[in-house]
Amino acid sequence: INSAMDGCIRNWVWLSLTPEWSQTYNPLNSSKLCFTSHQGGSYFAGSGKAIYRTRDCGSPPSEGSVWSLKIKFGLYTKSASFSLLSVLDPAEGPVLILRSRDKTLVLELGNTTSLSAPLKVDQNCATTYVTIEVTDRGATLQVGDSVGRSAIAETTLKALKEAWQGNAMLLIGSDPS
Repeated sequence: INSAMDGCIRNWVWLSLTPEWSQTYNPLNSSKLCFTSHQGGSYFAGSGKAIYRTRDCGSPPSEGSVWSLKIKFGLYTKSASFSLLSVLDPAEGPVLILRSRDKTLVLELGNTTSLSAPLKVDQNCATTYVTIEVTDRGATLQVGDSVGRSAIAETTLKALKEAWQGNAMLLIGSDPS
């Protein structure tokens, strides 16, 4: 990770933070400013692809609470087809995939749930806001004002939850293959 480019991730809470690194660097005393808009490579140097361990993302649910996953982001694209993000369980394969196919964002959960919503491809790179939410009540994909919802099989939710809390990888900007 290029610290000059990645300082704005989650209010300075980096997804791949190591104890050694955090002892030597204090971002709160840094004068770096956040980018006003992010382009390819703004967060991740080079191709714009990144891989994180999911167990390092977010906090574990509190005792007695219901597990859920919510991912929100702004998307700038001039392309009609691309891989955006996926959750890959090393033992089971992909448990969540979000990609664009022919100007449509498609969310796949396991082998049983698929949601889609139209994606406005803007040559001026205007921001499209995307929200993915998976709970025991179902899955939601919101792209701008368009919302898709679907029930989710208990086995699919369990596989995603176990993968997220286990050894799965969050791939941003790349295909799970």
